[in-house]
Formats: sequence, C-alpha cells, structure tokens
Amino acid sequence: DRKVECYSDCSVLQMDIKGFTTLSSKMSAEDLVDLINTIFTSIDEAADVIGNVWKVETIGDCYKAVVGGIFPCDDHVQRAVCLATLILEIVQGISRRLVLQPSLTVRCGVHTGPVTAAMVGTLLPRYLIYGRTCDMVSQLEASADTNHVHCSAETSARLPERWRRREREMELARGGGTVSTFALALQEDARHEMLSEKQRELLRGVLAIFQKPLSPTMPRTPGRRKFGGPPLDVTQMQTATESNGAPGSG
Repeated sequence: DRKVECYSDCSVLQMDIKGFTTLSSKMSAEDLVDLINTIFTSIDEAADVIGNVWKVETIGDCYKAVVGGIFPCDDHVQRAVCLATLILEIVQGISRRLVLQPSLTVRCGVHTGPVTAAMVGTLLPRYLIYGRTCDMVSQLEASADTNHVHCSAETSARLPERWRRREREMELARGGGTVSTFALALQEDARHEMLSEKQRELLRGVLAIFQKPLSPTMPRTPGRRKFGGPPLDVTQMQTATESNGAPGSG
C-alpha cells in the first residue's frame, strides 16, 4: 500500500528564473547544463546551511522545496523566507558573473499551510507534495515581482517585524477573487539576525564565488563549477548546522 503522509504546518517555496528560455536559446547545451547545475547546486548548498529543507523537485529552471514537514521545526516560515532571499542573491550573483545577456532575474513565492506527501510512480519514484498550499505557492511565484519574494498573508503573519514587506494584491486563479499578499526584497540585515555566526560564515562561502565577472566561454577546470567555483563541503555544512542548532541560536 502506498503511504500517504499529511503535514499540517510547513512552508513551501517555489522559484522560477525569468528570461531563462530566452537566454538558453543563445547558449550551447553544454553551457546551459553548467549554468543550471551551478544555480541548483548553489541553492542546495544554501539550503543545507539553513536546515530543515526538503527539495521536492526541479523542473527545467523551476525549483520547489518544503521547509518543515518531513523535517519539522517551529521556525519554518523564517527558514523558508531566508532561503528565498538567498536564492535571489545567488541568481543575481550568477547573472553578474555572466557576460552573456539578457541578465537573469528570479521570481519566488512562499506560502505556509498543510501539504500531503507520498511516493509517486514505480520507475524513478519521487516523493512529491500536493494540496492547496502547492497551488497557492505556484500562483505566488507566477505573479511575483522580479527579484522579490512574494509571500502569502499566512506566511507574512508569522514573520518577525524586522522583515520589511510591501502589501499588494493577487488575483486567484479560476475566479477565486483577490487576496492580500506581501512582497519582500533582499534583506541581508533581517537574514543576518536569524542565523548563527557559523551559518553566516558558510553562506559567505556560497555567495563569495559570484563576486567577480566571468566569461561563460572560459576553459573548464577539473572539479570546478564553470560559472561558480569549487563545490563546498556539504558534510561540513551539515555538521555546522547540527552543532549550531536552529537559526538565530548563535
């Protein structure tokens, strides 16, 4: 029998890169694979530092993750928004590092609520999540301002005041009416306050590799991500996260 699990309180994050299709038409398939691998690898490294993140799936240039749920925690809302702002910074950093135009921009949505999860399929089975929360986060991402995190009212209500946000409205799909939502820009100060010193140090390592311009046609160096730098030690990240506890504990 297929086991279906219900998580009553978690936060779901969904990200999509705007302009990726246009950019991909100007790149070789090899360069495109390197680029998308750099983006998702960097997000994975950031998620390892934040902790309690389950990457649900990546489809093309779309990334979806759940915070809490299978890895329960009381502060999943803050962790999800923190990761979302890191995704903004990662993609913007990679875009600055590229000589190729147009530049990459990102849309990101976060919603808090229940999800249902199960292993689906027999060939390459996947542990996927379903429910109205997934529908909502998809709409939030699709209607987000570029380089902003688009949060639902449920998510915003559980964020500390230090997270500055701008209220806006969103039309729900299928004639569902209008709801109030909130847009957040990149806020390093708010993120800084919720992380331990060790987590901040590890995240600086994730972000530092995108500081210098780099031509996408540079020669390959074995063991390096073409558009980034050497992969960080994920084991070191996990150990640091475990030893430092939840964000904000240091």
